[in-house]
Order: sequence, then C-alpha cells, then structure tokens
Amino acid sequence: MRTKETMKQLILDVAKNDRRVRGIILNGSRANPNAVQDNYMDFDVVYYVDDFESFSKDNQWIDVFGKRFLMQTSKDFVFAVDKRKNVYVWLMLFEDGNRIDLTVKDVSEMIEDTASESDGLAELWLDKDNRIERMPNATESQYFVKRPTRALYNSCMNEFYWIVPSVVKSLKRDELPSAWFYVNILRHCLEGMIDWYFGDLHDYAISTGKFKKNYRRLLDKDAYTKYLETFFDASAKASFMKGLPLIFDLFQWYALRVAKIHGYKFDEETHQKVMEYVKKHL
Repeated sequence: MRTKETMKQLILDVAKNDRRVRGIILNGSRANPNAVQDNYMDFDVVYYVDDFESFSKDNQWIDVFGKRFLMQTSKDFVFAVDKRKNVYVWLMLFEDGNRIDLTVKDVSEMIEDTASESDGLAELWLDKDNRIERMPNATESQYFVKRPTRALYNSCMNEFYWIVPSVVKSLKRDELPSAWFYVNILRHCLEGMIDWYFGDLHDYAISTGKFKKNYRRLLDKDAYTKYLETFFDASAKASFMKGLPLIFDLFQWYALRVAKIHGYKFDEETHQKVMEYVKKHL
C-alpha cells in the first residue's frame, strides 16, 4: 500500500501539473487532529477548478492516481442523487487499498467552502491564486453532542416506548424484517441517551463519531459489550426475546442518568407498563 505521504504528493502533483486546478482542500477524518489514524482512512479531497465541464465529461484523466479496484461517480448516484451544481465526484478504491474520494468543484466555491462557519475539518493543500486569506482552525465542534432540551429528551423517551408495540406486532406476525426495522429505531433512541450522557461528562465538547465508532473508547468494557449485543441475530424470534430486554435495560440506565443530570423526569410508569406489555404478548 502506498504511504499517506506518497498519496498526498501524488494528489498535489496532479493538481500542480494541471493549469485548470486552482486549489485543493482536504476534508474529513484525515484533517481531524483527534481522529485515530490508520491506513484505511479515505483521502477526502476537493479540487477547485476552472473549466469545470471538461472534468465532468472525462473519466480518463483520473487514471494517473493508480489502478482502480472499484469506482463510483456522480453519474452512478441513483439512490441518492447529488443535486449540487458544478460539483462532480469520483469515489476511487485502488488495488493497493488506498481510497480517494475526489470532488471537483468550480473555483468560485472555494472561498465560501473555507468560511469560518463551514465544516472545520479542512486543510488547505494548494491555493495557486492566493484566494484564501486564512483557514479556520481545525475543529470537530460541528459534530459535538448537543445538549438535550426537556422536549427533546421527552420526545426520545416517547418514541422509544411507542415503537416497542410495533416490534411485538411484527414478531407475532412472524415478520422479522419489519421487527428488525423497529429495533433499529429503538437503538437510535438508546444512542441518543448514551450520547447525552457522555456529552455531559465532557461538557458537550465531544463527538461520539460516525456510526458511533467512539463508543469503543468511551464506554467501559461491559457497557460496550452490551451495546454490541443489541446488534443481535435477526433471523430468529428467540434472538429478539433475548435482545429486547437488553435494549430496555441500557435505555433505562442511561435515560435515568441523563434525567438526573438535567433535572428531567424519567417516565418509570411507562417503562414498567411497556415491559409488562412485552411479557404479556410475547
């Protein structure tokens, strides 16, 4: 696998040798000083260019980055259409394991994209025309857990207990895919409570990461193991019978503590009532 230094130099050299490319910005985890670094991190790169149309009509110019194993472009985004104007994307996984997510934008977007109110995880790699006077300090504050209002806390709790009967109904009908769909909503509510708990411990200056990847280091070993066990086998009703009480226990544990921290009320009556509903109908 090519090193990150080799990849960075390649990305820079391609831009420097193409008069149409006027600037480069690195986004994402490689621009995050707090991210755990490894060889599987993508290079999320934006090329700011003149003559935008000449790039979007040509896929051969990217061959210089290496032999590709897989690729996806803006033209392939059928399920999630990118409606931005003057933006084209090449997602490239190379045979050596490196990946470049390359976005080409019209150079007129460069100043706005580096404004202080934009995503703070960005590094300026190239600015041929000295358009950027100052880059904002690298920060992941945009992704920090937000303090819950009383209404938001209550809404999360209400959603959790409202969804449980839908899980039960799906299981009674032997509709396991829909049961798993509803369980994922329960887990989303649980993750909200976990996020708020750790947000408070860190004065809401913390991110739990994409797909909750930081849970591995935030939760103690026992709690993290229990969280992982909420991703149980969805192919049998017995797994749901074992997994649902686990989700209930974790939700109650974190919801109680978030309520105590903020002076909110945990609805113990509803919790017990819904647990009895599950026992009665399953």
